[in-house]
Amino acid sequence: TAGSVRSLGLVVGREAIVLIKAPFVMIAPGHQPPLVSARNCVRGIVRRADVSAVNAEIVLDIGGDKTLAASVTARSADDLKLAPGDPACAVFDAAHVIVAID
Repeated sequence: TAGSVRSLGLVVGREAIVLIKAPFVMIAPGHQPPLVSARNCVRGIVRRADVSAVNAEIVLDIGGDKTLAASVTARSADDLKLAPGDPACAVFDAAHVIVAID
């Protein structure tokens, strides 16, 4: 919100930390985000896809020594067929983002 921007002192050029809980992140294969209502998209390369019997964690390398993780069902991970080195998009709703500063 505008109030949060003021209270945090956010301005162009100030470093901030962005947190998104992994279950709120959707993963789409390829370079282009899907047409969904969540408009925030971070492009990356799959670093790893750890699939268990029920869940999976997909970790994207988003550059600058940063990663973004998504928690999806094992079935979704199997359907996506993502492997290390594949391009993918992390898509999330703005309401699921927490911004923090040092």
